[in-house]
Amino acid sequence: MDMYDRISMLARKKGVTIARVERDLNFSPASLRKIRTNSPSSEKVVALAKYFNVSTDYLYGNTGVEKPADQMMDEDFISLHRARQNMSHDEWEQAMKIIRAGFADAFRDE
Repeated sequence: MDMYDRISMLARKKGVTIARVERDLNFSPASLRKIRTNSPSSEKVVALAKYFNVSTDYLYGNTGVEKPADQMMDEDFISLHRARQNMSHDEWEQAMKIIRAGFADAFRDE
């Protein structure tokens, strides 16, 4: 799937036409169709990524994952991940034992 196909699919998911995307982003008419044959500017790709709330890597075809990881995770998970980076291995193991003990039902499927 090329960039235009991804943009077209994202537009359908959002319920807008390609022409509407171009108008919303102040792109010239039919400029998105030109992406099939010409590489768009990085500014245009960033604008599209923001418009569709996806990563630029997704638009470029470097990943099949639409959203950056930090958008897929909630704030508590991100905080826990950051805390882990500041803990020793033993501290992390102790923290996980406490969490698992306190929320045994939630960890039942592990």
